[in-house]
Amino acid sequence: MKKDKILFKKYKISIVLDIIILTLILLCVFLFMIIFGQNALYYYPIPFAAIVFIYYFLGDKIFKNRSLGKKIMKIHVEDMKGNSPNIKQIMYRRLLEFINYDLGLFKKSYNIDKITGTKIVID
Repeated sequence: MKKDKILFKKYKISIVLDIIILTLILLCVFLFMIIFGQNALYYYPIPFAAIVFIYYFLGDKIFKNRSLGKKIMKIHVEDMKGNSPNIKQIMYRRLLEFINYDLGLFKKSYNIDKITGTKIVID
């Protein structure tokens, strides 16, 4: 039971780290657009949406089942058989993380595990 609490704590911290990293990336892009483009702010939704989608929803797949937050916390995502999850499972998991955690509804990761067929494990 103690191992589950440690894993859950690492998981929650990894989500917060991912949000911080994503915010810093978006801030850098925003500043770059202000400094180097006169009309850049007119187009900001396009690069911002692309960055959010790529980092937040595809980050686990791009970084080999570890978003940067998960990599820092030394955890990763796998399917219930211990294999690499497919892109649909990862995107669905990240969507549920966003809904549950970012909107303040996050209670237990095992609900997300059961729904998506994936789980978080310590490296």
